Amino acid sequence: MTKTSRYNYIDVLRVISSLMVIATHVIMHYISCFKVHSIPWSSLMVGKVITQFAVPVFFMISGATIFSSTREEAYGSFIKRRLSKIAIPFLTYSVIYYLFYVFVKKEYTLGVGEFFKRFFDKDIQGHFWYLYALIPLYFFYPALKKCVQALSKNKLLSLIIAIFVIDSAIPLINQLLALFGDFEINLYSFGRMGVYLNYTLIGYYIHTYVAPTKKNAALAALSGILSSFAMVALTYYTSGKKIDQQWIDILLSFVVIQSVGVMIIAKCAYENKVFKPFAQNMLSNLGMLSFSAYLVHMLVLRTIQLYISQDFMKTLPNTDAAVVIVAIFVITVIICYLWSFIVSKIPLIKKIL
Repeated sequence: MTKTSRYNYIDVLRVISSLMVIATHVIMHYISCFKVHSIPWSSLMVGKVITQFAVPVFFMISGATIFSSTREEAYGSFIKRRLSKIAIPFLTYSVIYYLFYVFVKKEYTLGVGEFFKRFFDKDIQGHFWYLYALIPLYFFYPALKKCVQALSKNKLLSLIIAIFVIDSAIPLINQLLALFGDFEINLYSFGRMGVYLNYTLIGYYIHTYVAPTKKNAALAALSGILSSFAMVALTYYTSGKKIDQQWIDILLSFVVIQSVGVMIIAKCAYENKVFKPFAQNMLSNLGMLSFSAYLVHMLVLRTIQLYISQDFMKTLPNTDAAVVIVAIFVITVIICYLWSFIVSKIPLIKKIL
């Protein structure tokens, strides 16, 4: 297996996940325009469920690429290299979003102290939560990498299952029990960071040990479909005046299973696939641009929403509203990737964006 073919599916996952992140934010902004349980609401709700794997897959990609790397690197060098790619653009875009909310949306007040207060309170832009979670993990990755690589396949799988049961399965069981009474299972857990870490371990396990066979692809597809169906059914059943998102939380086992299914399917489909040179180059470029597209997409969406508001959407017939929502998604994707491409060609700018 060549290095190129080995990582093709990772680039595919990067691009698909970035598209799904954009889709989920388009959906969540406009789903409230429709009556709960109506056909357009239900369609958007299903779309929301289908997109839930996006950020978990980003965590899994981090685990797959970092833990499987054979590169020997000093701790300081690793942190500096990784943070220069993540933390600097994160800070720069935080400033850009902050200024947008000050001068365009007029929701924040201007001030250096106000900016840093919001920055450290994680209160500038919602989708940045992923970076607030990812950056601390980078400080543990060098040590974790040695530990993970030292584990046998079975021991690693046992660790993954243990964390999954404690942090993802039991909380879901408790939510299901709450539908019928007050009983719950009280156990100590690792919390949110435990689930995020487990996603990285799962990503490494799939990348290293799961063979790209038709049987694995079929099992992954079946498990992903069943978990998605369960999320759709429970969300539909428990939603009242608005969508009930408790069943589609990325911490719970439904989304974990869905995300595992997506990564295994991508690996089975693309790990050994040989692309033509043009397609290979295009895929690699889109994969590299996906993080920048992720960072900027909410700025594009918030700008579009200034002109296509929820109130405006409510005045449209359902079919017209559907067309507008799809158009918003497509336009946002084009602008984000075009912006990312332009930025990547400007030496000074690409270092901070």
